[in-house]
Amino acid sequence: MEVNLGGFIFSVKKNSAWDKMTRARAWSYIKEDDIRGFERSYFKKRVTPKYTLSGLVDARKYGGRPFKKLEEMADKGLPYILKDEEGYYRGKWIVLSLNEESDLLNENMVPDFLNFRLEIEKYEEHDQKSEA
Repeated sequence: MEVNLGGFIFSVKKNSAWDKMTRARAWSYIKEDDIRGFERSYFKKRVTPKYTLSGLVDARKYGGRPFKKLEEMADKGLPYILKDEEGYYRGKWIVLSLNEESDLLNENMVPDFLNFRLEIEKYEEHDQKSEA
């Protein structure tokens, strides 16, 4: 399976042996008192979905920095197109976080392998014309 986020490819064949993808969905409620003074929950909206990709990458192939391009993309704060392995457009997504962890460093203090966890969120585009 392969996922392409703005040209950064996560694939068992290419660079990241990601072994788990988690999809989180949530719904937002507000709490208000009703006319009798009892607190009630009212549906507000569905919150945008988030995906988490996690796995292990061989950092030796990338000089210890396999996510350098992804970090540069995230630093721009822009949404990126997400496509699946079939090439289907899955909307625009933003990078929320990237966590890397390694227990072992080589003699140059560079990790050989990194456990990673990438969290992305769907970017909701709003038509400004319809809001006016």
